[in-house]
Amino acid sequence: MKQGIGFFDTGGNCPDMVIENGTLKADNSLETSMLVSAYSNRRVEAEDLPPGITIQEGWWADQFSEVLGDLIGSRLWTLDRGKIVDETVVEMQSILIQAFEWMTEDGIADNIVVTTERNGTNSVEGQIQVFKPDGDNIPFKSIWDGQELKIFQEG
Repeated sequence: MKQGIGFFDTGGNCPDMVIENGTLKADNSLETSMLVSAYSNRRVEAEDLPPGITIQEGWWADQFSEVLGDLIGSRLWTLDRGKIVDETVVEMQSILIQAFEWMTEDGIADNIVVTTERNGTNSVEGQIQVFKPDGDNIPFKSIWDGQELKIFQEG
């Protein structure tokens, strides 16, 4: 039985491989791409590291990218894990835009619009609209609670 989306069970925060007819089932939706893009730790330059952190993170296969400087993931791991302030809202939007921009560069989406807003001092809520070349508009919602990000498809 399939749980969650793609290869990740969002309810249980664990891998979720789906086997159909003896093979791994393909996921043609954007959910898996959204999750990998948001939850993988993107490499940052040394000057962009948060105070007290010395490892730049990053996916090991970035060095083999067909496009020089093409990086996977998001800078979500660099966000301050404390009280939500106005700067957190702006930074969250910037992080999500950067994490998903490869989809427009690769022609998977015509446009991706990310909006974020503060929800008190405890969370940042975001709306992510993926506009596909075929005219479909796929809405996602994100919630950052100061510790972790949750992204899920709406509707």
